[in-house]
Amino acid sequence: MQSMKHFVASLAVACGLGFGWVGAAEAQVTAPRGDPESAAIVDRLRRSAVAGDAEEIAAARDATRRLLQRAPTEEERRPLRYLLAYANWRLLGTNPPPDGNERDALADEAESMLAANLAGNEADVEAQALLGAVYGMKIGSSTWRGMTLGRRAGRALDAARAIDERNPRFLLLRGLDIYHRPAMFGGGLERAERWFRAAVGFFAAQPSDAPWPNWGRLDAHAWLGRTLARLGDVDAAREQYEKVLESEPDHAFVRDFLLPRLEP
Repeated sequence: MQSMKHFVASLAVACGLGFGWVGAAEAQVTAPRGDPESAAIVDRLRRSAVAGDAEEIAAARDATRRLLQRAPTEEERRPLRYLLAYANWRLLGTNPPPDGNERDALADEAESMLAANLAGNEADVEAQALLGAVYGMKIGSSTWRGMTLGRRAGRALDAARAIDERNPRFLLLRGLDIYHRPAMFGGGLERAERWFRAAVGFFAAQPSDAPWPNWGRLDAHAWLGRTLARLGDVDAAREQYEKVLESEPDHAFVRDFLLPRLEP
C-alpha cells in the first residue's frame, strides 16, 4: 500500500505540483492566430510564470475566460480553450499550491477545455499531451484516484505519442511522468533523462517564435538539469541551468531554486 501511495503522489507531482513548476516557463511564446488580445494574454502568462507570480497567472487565466466567452466561432474557441487549460495547469504548480477545492476546480476546468477540443479532433497532439498531465494533477493524494486517473493519464500520453512522438511538449510531459514514478512502475532518472534530452533536441529543431502552442523549451532544459543534478552530474546540470538563464535571466525557478541547490 505504501508503494501505491508513493505512485499516486508521484503522478500528481509529475505535472509540477509541489515542485515550483510554475517557474519553469517558456521565454518565447506566440499568440493563437496572432490575435492582439490573445497575444497580450500569452505574454502576460509568460512573464508571470517566469516570475512565479500566481496572482498574475490567475489574472491571465481570467482574461482568457472572458475572451473565450466572446469568441463567436469554434475556430476561435479552440486555441482559447487550450490556453485556458494551460493557464490552469501552471496555476496548479504554484508554490504554495491551491487548496483542495480550488485545485479540483482548476483541474476539472482544464480537463473540460481539453476534452472539448478533442471531441472535435482526437488527433490533437497538444490537447492529448496536456490532458495526460491534467489527469496527473487530478489524482492528488488519493489512492482511488490514482487507480483510475493514472490509467487515463497513460492513455492520453500514449495517444499523443501515437499522433506525433516527436512533439517536444509530449516528450517533456512524458519525461516528467517518468521522473516522478517509482522504478517499480516504470520510472527512473536515467529513463527520464532520455525523454528530457529528446525534448531538448526537438525544441532546438523548432524556431523559438513558432506558432502557439510553443511553450516548454526552457522547461525541458530546467528539468534535464534537475535530473542530471540528481544523477550526480553537477557540471552538466549547471550547463542546462545556464542555458535557461541565457534566455531568461530572471527565471525564478532556476535562478532562485535550482541553481543555488547545486553542489559546489
